[in-house]
Amino acid sequence: MARLDENDMVDITRKFSRVFDSNSETISFADFDWMKIPETIPGGWLVYFRMLEDFSRIVANNINTLGYYCEKMRVWNIVLEDYNVDLRDEILFEFVDPLCVVALNLPYAIRCRFIFAIAHLCHQANRAISSKWIDNIDTLAEDRKIDFGIAYKVARKWTIRDRLFEAIKALFDENHAEITKDFRHTYNHRMPSQEIVGVAAFVKREIGSVGKVHYKFGAAPRLDLTKMSGELMAEFRKELLAFERFKELVHEQTQAIGCS
Repeated sequence: MARLDENDMVDITRKFSRVFDSNSETISFADFDWMKIPETIPGGWLVYFRMLEDFSRIVANNINTLGYYCEKMRVWNIVLEDYNVDLRDEILFEFVDPLCVVALNLPYAIRCRFIFAIAHLCHQANRAISSKWIDNIDTLAEDRKIDFGIAYKVARKWTIRDRLFEAIKALFDENHAEITKDFRHTYNHRMPSQEIVGVAAFVKREIGSVGKVHYKFGAAPRLDLTKMSGELMAEFRKELLAFERFKELVHEQTQAIGCS
């Protein structure tokens, strides 16, 4: 693999900037100015509104980071066409692989953060519609146990719930895991089976239907950059839809609180 010197780095980054400016697509991003936080927060609702500010900002930032990284991945794919194999591998290593690792991990993280935010906000807002509201582990489990089922249950009294969770369920689904070769799971819990740079997974242990163990040998091919950027962009658009549903939930809740 060829080593990039200072002149190479300058040339490559300049070329990327030119191609990005001339080839980047116009995409929508998650917005930050949709919330109506009252200047004077009614008594007892400080926790809800502080959580709302934190959660909505973090989720929007994560979604937008994924969208931006998808665009960068797509543009890098164009730039790479102008370089030979050795330089292409070095560019992938220096510039592209770090983007891909983060981007491939973000869809699952965003899905979990939606679930966490929904669970906490619904739990707090339930006080506005229930005279018997209490705050304990029976009404909302401890943070490390919050999952899709718990969030769905806590949100049961809000009319947007089913449409919201339909959008959440579509995030990081089985089809996405299959297309990305289950990269998120293998990267965090095993050895990544494939990378954008290099090869991996020379030995793989498999267990058959009757419990018999056998081994597969041979390197797995790289993840395809074009395919990955396209799949992640599709995931990004689904997250934007989920964010719109999340905003509808918040509007419904702030109306119930009396701060819409």
